[in-house]
Amino acid sequence: MKDIKRTNVQIATVKTPNALMAFPCNTSYRFLPFVKVFFPNRLISRISPRFDTGLKYRLMDILACPMCRNFPLSLKIFHVDKRYLVKGTIKCEIYCSYHGDYINNLTVTKCNDCYTYEISDGLLFCDKCERWYPIIDDIPIMLPDGLRDKKREAMFLEKWREKLPKEIIEREKEGQERNEKRS
Repeated sequence: MKDIKRTNVQIATVKTPNALMAFPCNTSYRFLPFVKVFFPNRLISRISPRFDTGLKYRLMDILACPMCRNFPLSLKIFHVDKRYLVKGTIKCEIYCSYHGDYINNLTVTKCNDCYTYEISDGLLFCDKCERWYPIIDDIPIMLPDGLRDKKREAMFLEKWREKLPKEIIEREKEGQERNEKRS
């Protein structure tokens, strides 16, 4: 956040694919939800703690495969950040991905520890339909096959090739070969 000396207006800068945009804001940060919705994860200046919200382990308690509705999804983490301490926590209802098991199978949970971590890069995998969904810059991208960004996924696969399960890499190579034959 920058203060402009003449007018003392606070400016938030947002990097979009084609431009760098600036938004004036007041001290209540009322425009932040707008920026987060229309420019997810593009904020350069971290203005408010509300923007430090990435994918939490506890979100896995409600995520299911959008294609076959399978629950729970397998989670493979490539990068996790410890961001802040939380005092009041709520236990997961069905599945705890921090411990990797269903709640009724766990005798002890470390919910306070779980709340401090945010998954910034990783992979969600559906064991039933064998689809995978990347977690890129704190956001799980769970789109149907026809709406997926192939270039972005190729960059993701290249970046995390060493940590990805071999089945996913092989399946993607087979898919690329099929597409080349069709062309």
